Amino acid sequence: MAKKIKCHIIEDEPLAAELLADYIAQVTYLELDGISYNAMEAHVNLKDHPVDLIFLDLHLPSIRGFDFLRSFINPPSVIVTTAYTQYALQGYEFNIVDYLVKPISYPRFLQAVNKLSSENVDFRNVVKPIYFKSQRKNVPVSPSEIFYIESKGDYVHVYLQDKVISSKQTLQSTLEKLDPKCFVRIHRSFIVAMAKIESWNHEVILVQGKKIPIGRTYKQRFLEKITSVQ
Repeated sequence: MAKKIKCHIIEDEPLAAELLADYIAQVTYLELDGISYNAMEAHVNLKDHPVDLIFLDLHLPSIRGFDFLRSFINPPSVIVTTAYTQYALQGYEFNIVDYLVKPISYPRFLQAVNKLSSENVDFRNVVKPIYFKSQRKNVPVSPSEIFYIESKGDYVHVYLQDKVISSKQTLQSTLEKLDPKCFVRIHRSFIVAMAKIESWNHEVILVQGKKIPIGRTYKQRFLEKITSVQ
């Protein structure tokens, strides 16, 4: 017998949570482990009862859904439930299976959960850190921490939330270590994290308050990628 996928619903609207619970009950390979109505409750419940998949409402009391996910070292797979459609870019840094826009129909719910299988999905697949050699040490960096990477001379400078790591390597060799779904090269000197883009036009991208130019060689590829997730 195939292992069932343990699910947890995080939803502050009781009727919406009840609907999801009803949908889950109709799918033989899903098993509802619990329901939380706010982030604090969910944090306690998931700590005591780890699951394979969470259905996450992005607009929770006191904290947004993506901020809640950042509190996990290794979050489970996530199906987002939301009344809004503009959050796809932010989801790049997480293990987002699908986005369900409310009101959620049962066929659309099935389409999302059918992307999963208890037999072929490794729910505990940890995102491996990338190592940068800096000051004679190999420094591990989680891809989700990276805002952008700049090449200057023989070095790349990796910009994180509150520090910069410098490493002697080429920008191309750095790009090859990164997930192409999460990062894009926009200039001969810059790679940016898709999830960290604050705004953009056809000439520049704003990341971490810095305006980064889009090179002509890379513009078409960037535009195709950015528009595909909007």
